[in-house]
Amino acid sequence: MCYGQKKDVAFGFTDQHLSPGGHLCYIYTDEEEHCRTMGQFVESGLASGEKVAYLADAPSGDELERYLSSLGVNLPEDLLPGQLVVSEAETTYCPDGAFLPERMIETWHSMYRQSINEGFSGVRVTGETGWTCNAHPGMERWFEYESMLNVIVNDVPFSSIICQYDANRLGGANLYEVLRVHPLMIVRGQILHNPYYEAPEQYLSRLRASA
Repeated sequence: MCYGQKKDVAFGFTDQHLSPGGHLCYIYTDEEEHCRTMGQFVESGLASGEKVAYLADAPSGDELERYLSSLGVNLPEDLLPGQLVVSEAETTYCPDGAFLPERMIETWHSMYRQSINEGFSGVRVTGETGWTCNAHPGMERWFEYESMLNVIVNDVPFSSIICQYDANRLGGANLYEVLRVHPLMIVRGQILHNPYYEAPEQYLSRLRASA
């Protein structure tokens, strides 16, 4: 079921605008650039009247609030209740210690429905992935899940989803997998089409055939 579309999406860190439903990877090496890029992405979403979810590699509570400040985010004075959601990435993805792609996808469906019911113009999500280096049951399905996201954005057209990867924590094999499951990528503040991307019907069928 498709819940509708919205106008083209502004990202804040670039003058480019894209249609809703973009699934991007951001592989970074420069922490200063990382903070600036993601801070502008969050600010842009809030200014557009969207609900913004940021999943951080940071402990819960006060640490999360301080972490968002470290990105240089300037919150608007008219910030609406529930418009900005900042959560710890690891506990969001693995609430009971295990990673289940299907459960996480239902979480995104629910968040999208809720954002529309709350009257927001859309919802954008970004998450850090350093926590994926930790051992959790089901983590071998992480890239399967990333590929599945390219299917669900057709039904729940998030303004955009940006998956953040610290290149210093990625091995060569995982770097290649990141590229294979994201149709778009951020390079030096610009959004580019990813030549290494594999459509989910190809990626998932091959993955499941080898299981």
